[in-house]
Amino acid sequence: MKARSSGNLLALASCLNGRPPTGVDWEQVIALANESLTVASLAVAARKYADDIPEDVRQYLSLIYDRNAQRNRRLLAQLTEAASCLNRIGVEPVLMKGAAILISQKMDEIGARMLTDLDILVRPADMVSSIGALKDIGYEVRLAGGNGSWPGSRKFRSACRGQRVLAGQPQVSPARRAGAPDGCGKYRPSMPAEGPSLLQ
Repeated sequence: MKARSSGNLLALASCLNGRPPTGVDWEQVIALANESLTVASLAVAARKYADDIPEDVRQYLSLIYDRNAQRNRRLLAQLTEAASCLNRIGVEPVLMKGAAILISQKMDEIGARMLTDLDILVRPADMVSSIGALKDIGYEVRLAGGNGSWPGSRKFRSACRGQRVLAGQPQVSPARRAGAPDGCGKYRPSMPAEGPSLLQ
């Protein structure tokens, strides 16, 4: 596939670093960015040189960013809800990977990273009570599928793809709620005024 050529990889890296090469093949760079899930990051980087890129590329990247930002705002609300729920039972979760970045992201760059799940860690002693508390607010447990499986595997993704993982195999994801678009529940942040207590 042409999108995987070293020239396209170098062009994408240059674009992500704010220096698009002369004569860049935007179709190939965007194809590679889509394939590598860096297209939202490309959209943020392209803001620096927006006047130097074709209008259709600018519009496409803007659309991708806006949709990803909308999705990440929903994930942030879900993360806030889950952390607040755990705080109410005395559990302070540790945010890992994309969840840690999401909670500390500037709001004007909230769409810069594509996320497939929200990883939180709780102490082994808090696992049972944490799962119970999250189930009480509409989450369900799906156990990992055995050796070689991981919670981000396509076979475990729900329709809304926003999933939470508690370390130690169980996967907690939004329960499908009747009448919700695409099977996703609508989540309202239940964060106390001062915000949830999180370890990042």
